[in-house]
Amino acid sequence: MSDTLLSVRDLAVSYMGSGQDAPAVDHISFDIRPGETLGLVGQSGCGKSTTALAILRLLEGPPGAKASGQILLQGRDLMTLDEATMNQIRGREVSMIFQDPMTALDPVFNVGQQLRQVIARHRKLNPDAADALATQMLERMQIADPESTLRAYPHQLSGGMRQRIIIAMALVCQPKVLLADEPTTALDVTTQASILQQLAQLAGDCGAATLLISHDLGVIANNCDRCLVMYRGRIVESAAVDDLLASPSHHHSRALIENSGQNADEYR
Repeated sequence: MSDTLLSVRDLAVSYMGSGQDAPAVDHISFDIRPGETLGLVGQSGCGKSTTALAILRLLEGPPGAKASGQILLQGRDLMTLDEATMNQIRGREVSMIFQDPMTALDPVFNVGQQLRQVIARHRKLNPDAADALATQMLERMQIADPESTLRAYPHQLSGGMRQRIIIAMALVCQPKVLLADEPTTALDVTTQASILQQLAQLAGDCGAATLLISHDLGVIANNCDRCLVMYRGRIVESAAVDDLLASPSHHHSRALIENSGQNADEYR
């Protein structure tokens, strides 16, 4: 039996514009294995976030995009499922951490209400058990006062705290696949390292396969097993991280390393 958990096959996405479609993802294919952290790296606008949104089928409808290909989750093609079934899969089997927690969180509801809503949708727990799980997830994200944080609204929290909440929401239902789209972009280096460590720990505990998306090759090098380099909507290189850093074969891979001002040894 194949050890592939998620298999993306010939995925193409075009945004609908006036007169003609603009291609964003150009027939890409890759696999993710259980427990693996796969990096997807490339410059802004190359199609990384569009790829993640396409996997969860979040691009449909105006202004939207056209998507084709196969997205196989343990052999089941997500592209063929109805919306009701996808709503059960989102957050339970495949979960996503979005780039900006301030837009991902609802400003009208406090943290506890939003976290409990995710738990209620996907896990059959009574209210007391849901409250206990919400508190436990915040504790595991090293939030010092989880009870107070659950009562807080997003605007009352720091950027690092909001990002920890988003990660807790993404992992509370123990998904099989985690899509982490630039999860620490707006944070300082120290907070970034702490959150990525907590993310890896929680994902590892529930056995999730992670697609870590970043424009920062340093983040990918320190947190991933394998790496896909994306350029103008295409995957131009796929390699183990150490091999990529030691001997990149594509000019864009070399440019990412050179522009970082570091060599392979300095990433470790």
